[in-house]
Amino acid sequence: MNEGAYLTIEEVAALIRKVPKTVRNMMSRGVFRQEVHYFRPRGSTPLFRREAVIQWVEGREPAPPVSTKRSKARCSVDLSLIPR
Repeated sequence: MNEGAYLTIEEVAALIRKVPKTVRNMMSRGVFRQEVHYFRPRGSTPLFRREAVIQWVEGREPAPPVSTKRSKARCSVDLSLIPR
């Protein structure tokens, strides 16, 4: 296994003794979070931070990154609840 700072999905699967499909499912469910546990370099497959995966295995969650971007989230209101 690669001893570098970053791991592929296959290397993460070997590290946590799961199959790669399980790692992908964990990414989809938000167990492994983008920008916390892994990132996606442009034109490449996801790369995991070795230290973040180890912290997850040990039950210590890495701190989420501090975002300087403005959120594009919008408030949604159910208009059917407003009386006419």
